[in-house]
Amino acid sequence: MPKQRRIRVKVCLVGDCGVGKTSLIRRFIHSEFEDRYIPTPSTAVSKVELLFPTNHDSEIMLEMDLWDITGQSAFRKFLSDAYFCNATSIVAVCDASRTETLHELEDWISAGREIAGGVQTHTLANKTDLERNPVMNDPMLKQIANKYDAPFYFVSAKTGLNVDFAFQTIAEMILKEILSKLDEKEAVMKKEWEILDTIVKRGKLGASKEYFFTTMKGIAFDTLRSYIDRLEEKGYLRVTWNDATSFIAFATEAGVERAKLGPERIEDEVIDTVV
Repeated sequence: MPKQRRIRVKVCLVGDCGVGKTSLIRRFIHSEFEDRYIPTPSTAVSKVELLFPTNHDSEIMLEMDLWDITGQSAFRKFLSDAYFCNATSIVAVCDASRTETLHELEDWISAGREIAGGVQTHTLANKTDLERNPVMNDPMLKQIANKYDAPFYFVSAKTGLNVDFAFQTIAEMILKEILSKLDEKEAVMKKEWEILDTIVKRGKLGASKEYFFTTMKGIAFDTLRSYIDRLEEKGYLRVTWNDATSFIAFATEAGVERAKLGPERIEDEVIDTVV
């Protein structure tokens, strides 16, 4: 049975009143559509789980929290940190039959990014089932796409057109970005463990700069020092500096215990550092 890891992400939908944010979420999660318009009073959170295989013996369950917000433009000025804090992605929604809702998206995206930072941004042009679709040919589409590197998806919550495809693609792009961060952090943490293990094996002799250069070919002094400094800050090492470039490092009791865990524990810890 494949080993399953769970990653939870927060996706914030924004856009004017009546563009169909709630309907898109409902269509994606429940495959349902409600013709009646019921404005979102403030915020609402819906959850969905998507399973992604990563290799032959592991898979990732991506837990998406889809945050829905009222489209009142006045409310945008008072967006709380709680809505966008720790957001992984912003999904900006406009009504394909009303160009004014497209022109408001830049303000919505800017408001979100002020709090969430430069997170992934996507745009959904909803209601493409309607005959009048001026948004499709609006140059503002390309402007927003270029400015925020925000892919566009033309969808219809009513018919279901492209809704699953859009959200699935958004999920895949989020996961790809997370896995890239995981790979980077895993490489760093494994190198930390390798350096710590080298010092532990030296015991009371400790490991000098010269010893590392002999046993770890190709590592630069500045890189080695950055690892040594981090391990010392974590309490795993005690370092004695003879001068600015010469040192000898000894493992602390905590460092010895850390080294015993082995590199196979790194993968579990890496997940916790990213999500």
